[in-house]
Amino acid sequence: MTSDLNFGTYANIVFVKKSVVAVFLIALIIRLFLVSFFFKGYTKSDGIDYHNIAVNIVHGKGYSKEIREPYRLYFFREPMYPFFLAAIYSVWSILGESTYLDNNFYRQSDHPEIVLAKYFQSILGAVTCVIFYLTIMLFLNKRVSLIIGVLFSAYIPLAVYSTQIMRESLQTFLVVFLNYCFARFLLSKRIEWIILSSILVGTLNLTLQITILLPVLMFGFIFIHFRSLEQSLKYFFFSTLIIIAVVFPWIIRAYTFYPDIRVAKTLGISLTYEANRYMLALRTLRENNLISEDSLNNMLHKEIYDIDEHEKFRRSFTGYYRIEADTISKRLNEPLISRRKIEKAIHNFRRSWIESLWVIGKDGRLHERPHQVYVASGKYFMFFLSLTGLVFGYMAIPGMLLFFKRLFPAMLCFTYFIPLFYFIGDEPRRMLPVHAYIFLFSCLGIYCFYLALVRKYSPSRVFDLLEIK
Repeated sequence: MTSDLNFGTYANIVFVKKSVVAVFLIALIIRLFLVSFFFKGYTKSDGIDYHNIAVNIVHGKGYSKEIREPYRLYFFREPMYPFFLAAIYSVWSILGESTYLDNNFYRQSDHPEIVLAKYFQSILGAVTCVIFYLTIMLFLNKRVSLIIGVLFSAYIPLAVYSTQIMRESLQTFLVVFLNYCFARFLLSKRIEWIILSSILVGTLNLTLQITILLPVLMFGFIFIHFRSLEQSLKYFFFSTLIIIAVVFPWIIRAYTFYPDIRVAKTLGISLTYEANRYMLALRTLRENNLISEDSLNNMLHKEIYDIDEHEKFRRSFTGYYRIEADTISKRLNEPLISRRKIEKAIHNFRRSWIESLWVIGKDGRLHERPHQVYVASGKYFMFFLSLTGLVFGYMAIPGMLLFFKRLFPAMLCFTYFIPLFYFIGDEPRRMLPVHAYIFLFSCLGIYCFYLALVRKYSPSRVFDLLEIK
């Protein structure tokens, strides 16, 4: 294991500066190209909400997704990405006015604030690639680090989200930056790194609430690395206080709206655990062909999406959603459901991790099992091309087995997100923040096989070539 001091001594400063500029420029040019020529007048339905909330914030209408009075308060979507957009739209307000979206398609000339947001996201994406590169430089030699950093800067599934008004660009930046800061803390014990890590965790929690348990995993990492329960508890409580300070204002806002302490469980977000359980139960009905896709969408909108925010909290905390979910469970055949759960775990593992690598659908979504789609449609050239991404993705498994222990200080979010593929794998984009580390393990796995099988190096020689001296 390397020390934190190696970060500044293993390569000369000229190489570091030039390589950082190279990674940044390659990532930025690719993102600007995508912004200029792809998905120019399209956003996903979630993006409409994010945009309209940001416009309302800038116009002083409050945190609301509605485009006309009374601008009811909204708690269903985490606030950080809309605030990020609002900051960009505020810059644009010096030159012009931000206007609402009412459907997925729009003319860019009518919404220059969205174009500006895409340019900001392109810069943020390029910075994300640089931070990822600096992270792996803590552990691997400069040549291998640079190759992986340059290749990742061209990773299309992440780059394409610079063109989308979606939180994945911001979320991935926060995850990669958090991993870097936390690795620096573990390698140095310097207090400023745990402070910055904690601020990033709090910010990340307000970007996607499923990261709410990250502090617990941070404690585990600190204990494993330092082997001191006293030290680990000290850092854990210190970090937790900072995280609470970051998320506390939003929780207070939700409590003021709906005075029930249970709003803190989901950090003031009305997509509660109870509501999510009910949504999963409805989707299970669809998976078992007991209701149609149209019926599922109608029920989701009627029972959750379209009702008042106060009613969402009330249904969660009075037991309505729990009772409805239990009623659905009783309708289902338990052996069938158990088998379905196993099938879903395998399916979501493939979708959210391995098989979505490199291939993007026409609507900007990560592609589901592209090799099967191409075979069915007779596109055999694309089929063989997609197999490249498929093999590359699965090479992450030997790479992870070989290098996880050596890269442990930088594996906080990777370790946290991977078990979540079962729950969020039906939306592969939610796993994008950990694709950087899957990409890393794939590169390392392929390079190790090349050195061992082609160059005939021993395992110890392979590791010597990869690690910093």
